[in-house]
Amino acid sequence: MKFFTRILVPLILSSRVATAADPVLWLDAGNSGTLTFGEEQISAWRDANDKSIVLSQPRVDHRPEPRATLNGRSILYFDGADFLTGPPVLKEGDDTFTFIVLWRPSRDGVQAIFEQAGQGTGRRASLLQVKDRYGFNGQANDAHNLIAMKPNEWRLTAMVLTGGKRDNVIIIDNDAEPVTGTINNETQNIGIDGIRVGNKLSSNGEFFEGDLAEIRIFDSALSMSDLAEELETVKKRWGLHFSSRIPEITPVDPAAPQPGDMGKLNLQPTAEQVEFFENKVRPVLADNCYRCHGDNEDKRKAGLRLDSLAGMLHGGDTGSALVPGDAHGSLMVKAISYKDEDTAMPPKQKLQDQDIAALSKWVEMGAPWPGFDPGSLTQSATKENEPYDWDLFRKEHWSFRPIQDPKLPGVKDSDWVQNAIDRFILARIELAGVTPNEPAEKRILIRRAYLDLIGLPPTPAQVDTFLQDERPDAFAAVVDELLASKHYGERWARHWLDVARYSDGLGGFGNDAKLPHAWRYRDWVVKALNQDMGYDEFVKRQIAGDVLDGDADPIATGFFAVGPTYQSDGGDPEARLQAEAETLSDRVDTFSRAFLGLTVACARCHDHKFDPITTKDYYAIAGIFRNSSLGEHPLAGNAEIDAYQAGQKSVAEADKNLKARQKSITALTNRENRKPSPEEQAQIEELEAALASAKKAAPPKYAFAHVIQESGTADMHVALRGNLAKPGDLVPRRFLEIVAGKDAATFTDGSGRRELAEAVVHPDNPLTARVIANRVWQWHFGEALTRTPSNFGVLGEKPTHPLLLDWLANRLMKNGWSLKQLNREILLSATWQMSSRFDAEKFAKDGDNRLIWRMNPRKLEAEIWRDSLLAVTGELDRRFGGEATDQILDSTRRSLYATISRSGDKLDSDAFFRLFDFPSAQATAPKRVTTTVPQQYLFMMNNPFMIKRAEALAKSLREIEGDAARIDAVYERLYSRPPNARERAAGLGFLGGQPEKWPDYAKVLLSTHEFFQLR
Repeated sequence: MKFFTRILVPLILSSRVATAADPVLWLDAGNSGTLTFGEEQISAWRDANDKSIVLSQPRVDHRPEPRATLNGRSILYFDGADFLTGPPVLKEGDDTFTFIVLWRPSRDGVQAIFEQAGQGTGRRASLLQVKDRYGFNGQANDAHNLIAMKPNEWRLTAMVLTGGKRDNVIIIDNDAEPVTGTINNETQNIGIDGIRVGNKLSSNGEFFEGDLAEIRIFDSALSMSDLAEELETVKKRWGLHFSSRIPEITPVDPAAPQPGDMGKLNLQPTAEQVEFFENKVRPVLADNCYRCHGDNEDKRKAGLRLDSLAGMLHGGDTGSALVPGDAHGSLMVKAISYKDEDTAMPPKQKLQDQDIAALSKWVEMGAPWPGFDPGSLTQSATKENEPYDWDLFRKEHWSFRPIQDPKLPGVKDSDWVQNAIDRFILARIELAGVTPNEPAEKRILIRRAYLDLIGLPPTPAQVDTFLQDERPDAFAAVVDELLASKHYGERWARHWLDVARYSDGLGGFGNDAKLPHAWRYRDWVVKALNQDMGYDEFVKRQIAGDVLDGDADPIATGFFAVGPTYQSDGGDPEARLQAEAETLSDRVDTFSRAFLGLTVACARCHDHKFDPITTKDYYAIAGIFRNSSLGEHPLAGNAEIDAYQAGQKSVAEADKNLKARQKSITALTNRENRKPSPEEQAQIEELEAALASAKKAAPPKYAFAHVIQESGTADMHVALRGNLAKPGDLVPRRFLEIVAGKDAATFTDGSGRRELAEAVVHPDNPLTARVIANRVWQWHFGEALTRTPSNFGVLGEKPTHPLLLDWLANRLMKNGWSLKQLNREILLSATWQMSSRFDAEKFAKDGDNRLIWRMNPRKLEAEIWRDSLLAVTGELDRRFGGEATDQILDSTRRSLYATISRSGDKLDSDAFFRLFDFPSAQATAPKRVTTTVPQQYLFMMNNPFMIKRAEALAKSLREIEGDAARIDAVYERLYSRPPNARERAAGLGFLGGQPEKWPDYAKVLLSTHEFFQLR
């Protein structure tokens, strides 16, 4: 039981009294000179005394904002995801100090107002709120709930740590009686990794939501008189009128036990590191280590736990299992490397090389373990009845809130506005004190529109027609024409195929076979987009096109069917189960990231560490896909199918007859120790001829599509630690609890895919419309409003323009989920039509262009660049659809029709795609990564593909008389503009009237930054 009591008599702890001193940290939100603004948010907060001490936040989505004032002085608002980080201000091992904080929480919950911390047990000092109480958190949560409180009330808190053995935490809250508590100074030993305001330094959770006015930290326990003086100063500064009750405080010299070496422990892992741990490390530990080093104390070997980071750091009989940041110095890595027979682990069989490499890499990363709390080194893990505060998540996390229908914001420069989108953008720009860029020139605008909507540049004639069209709706007419083009579907299908991790098979996951008809799903996507199929229908058909009411559309389920299917050799039952588990994980992961923007697969082995997704949620969804098997859907008539099956039957009978006669002759000749007689040899040859004739006569296989189909109705058990061989609770198939509620309807119709599809697009689900509206914005601007387009969870970024995102999602649904209508509204906005001109002053304020004050210039994707090369040279094969082309660099078809190998290394063209940033087809790709490397320019200079394009371009210009006219024509064709005088003179100077130089000149023009860029 925690010990605390009201102070009724002076506390006498030793003979030394602290004297007044300046604070080691003074943060004053009312002092504008200490605040650095970025996008009307606070990017840095400086100490009011020592300007060299700075707390900062480089990420715009995690910055606090200035808010209303407290008695005329500015305060800062932290929205539940904001925080600032800076250097430590207390000394290593201090347990004698004073905090004074003026703050106002907005909610009940677990949230850290600020903290200084380091690695190891008891290495923190934080002001922590836990639901409706708050206190000091040093280790083991032993003084965290001393003071009762209510949300939305200002609190002037003074928290003094005296360094004594008992009653060593004193908290003064407003005008209430002081309260004391006791922490164990044997383990309390503050670390010096840094300080954080708005969150724990050592956690990605426990964010503060509320207001901060002032923080003052002293490196001593202030005396009664000094503390009274400090509090009176703060109250006077902020206009507070109450009397603080202050006891006499006499500190002792602090003990400073030295912590053990914890290496470079990674307490702030990135999203990529978290994903690496969950996918590559935790499953290896669960499958190979937990049985002997888990939570079962009776079965635990050598006193070592490997199912928690605390257990690894504590170690067992031979010491700590790992040194974060040092794989070579970690006993665990030495054991799994089998360098010593006496310590080799696992004892029965060495881990696979890739698993050893993954564990070693994880240690070198600093052993990031999601949700790890250094305080847990002295705590036992407990599990509450409810893993999450569901109502709090639905209320507070932006993506789980209902979609709003926001009012259009007012703006000063209403003349700039062309549609509703512009009001949301301009309101933020004006608030930040900048101005939007001017409109792009008409030549740039039409080139941008063509490349954006159909992935091909306009011809000079098309550009000229637009330039001559003076109608007010001239650009709208161009947009409508492009949206009606069959090439629209080809361009926009590739966006979706990135998300769908589309491939034509070939490589990876124990299966190198080609999927010969994967292209039918690709063509289905193109046609669906060209027809402007409502996105809700587009989603439902890909999940359950074979079982929806009305016309069946099984080809659409290729979304899952052409994805990775893990395979084993079939001989090992555990390997088969593991392959099945990995396949299910891919289905769940792709489904949830693509349609919902959630990382549900992170709950495969345990409840999600950050988002409200339980392990039961995972297996509720996985159970649906476990009842859905891969299949072939015939696309031929019954007569063709019957003929094929009859032909296969004839082949099988002929093969059976041949093998039977071969077997009987072999047995006879072996018994009689002789060779086959001429008569027997003739019989074999006759049967071989019959088999060959049957194969020749058999018709080829009919057309079919790769699909998934119904194969069962059973619910699935939780797989303990992700292992299907260890079943846990049975979980009914249903939708996610955070969306559908605690009493979510169970799915009982077949596999449950039809009901799942309906749940995904249900109006009460706030995720689906937001996710696709965000993706569409990204595909038009290069950056999304929420820059983690497949992660709308806690670790994802908040939207830069949340009201605009909701407006777009609402608009999409009101317009029948029409993506073309959404495309049209975006392109007709002044926002999309802005120039991409660089402005140094605006860039200094918003370098990431999160305000969207200009169009983002960006490189064309590999496919669009290649297609544009073929288009301007007159070589492009514009045929629509059909089978995939294996070596696309030897073809003139659009890049969409290239064979995509899942492993990315089966074809010569794979190297081209990888070089120019084509995404891996092994997992859903939310966004293309853009690189600029020398190898790309070497390709442009030397590759036969580029040489052929240059020769073709030069040849196509021969009919034009004179180099000057040809230069004008090629600039119009490539860049949609005429050359300037300098460019024309440079071209003429290089060519020198020599026709043989035109291919080299053409290659230079095709390799320019301008041709490669969408601007």
